[in-house]
Amino acid sequence: MSQDVLFASNEMQMRVGLKMKAKKGSLEVNSVKELVLYGDNGETLDKAPVVGIDFKFSSIDPGATTIKMNGVKWYISFEPPMKSTGFGAIGGAIAGMEHAQREDVKAARVRRDELRALVEKIQAEK
Repeated sequence: MSQDVLFASNEMQMRVGLKMKAKKGSLEVNSVKELVLYGDNGETLDKAPVVGIDFKFSSIDPGATTIKMNGVKWYISFEPPMKSTGFGAIGGAIAGMEHAQREDVKAARVRRDELRALVEKIQAEK
């Protein structure tokens, strides 16, 4: 996280295949136009120039993106992990939580679309 940041998102789930790499990771595009994936503890999981990365933005899952970089296919989700209510939760609490989760989905779409716009701009410059 040494360069200026053009885009950043946190609270992201990241996996390779079925193996979870981060439950609350983060992603950034820095000023030298590199995409950097960070794990739960801020460690760098992967890093590559945006122009050399294959991005697939899901039209079905609003927060999902597949990224292939350095020969590794990453599945990332902009949505934070789902919150569970546990037994005995009252209806009002459940309804409030469902509303909050819908807001999370909207926010995930916005962040995903912001990343898509930046990626398209950077890749068009090459």
